[in-house]
Amino acid sequence: MMTIFMGCAVFGTAVLIIQFALAAIGLDGDDIETNSDGSWFFSVLSLKSLVAAVAFFGLGGIAADSFGLPSYIAILSGLVAAAFAMVLVAWLMHLLYDLRSDGTVHIENTLGLPAEVYLSIPAHNTGVGKVTVTVQNRTMEYKALTEGHALDTGTPVMVTDIAAEDTLKVAALGAAQGEEG
Repeated sequence: MMTIFMGCAVFGTAVLIIQFALAAIGLDGDDIETNSDGSWFFSVLSLKSLVAAVAFFGLGGIAADSFGLPSYIAILSGLVAAAFAMVLVAWLMHLLYDLRSDGTVHIENTLGLPAEVYLSIPAHNTGVGKVTVTVQNRTMEYKALTEGHALDTGTPVMVTDIAAEDTLKVAALGAAQGEEG
């Protein structure tokens, strides 16, 4: 029985080390599932959790066998350790998944933010210029229109509306605050 436990422990640990090394260099693949059907059982099953279960089955069996316990107790200890490892790894993967962010900047978040004219914007919506705006901790460049006077490069403006999926409406800071400028 010790040979089986030792084989599981060595194989599982070796694969875990390989998975860790691949993850460290970004080549681990992505087996974290969002589990849209709501089945808890299937969210526990992943390559990482199964490999951890094999390794801990071996380690649990070796531990029980080293205390001189009967084989069936050693097998039961290995199974308990395997189940614990599967659930633990699945829970940790779920926590890691919750930390993810897609990093997408949403243009809607620019409303009301200050910006700066990057390429001059013609007056009265007659043409498109460009502005840079810091949104979601990133500096973004968007096409821009203005309903007021022409805006030269470097002019501070305020985002007042969204004209299209990639175009903002802006006003000079004085005009955006209700002053004539």
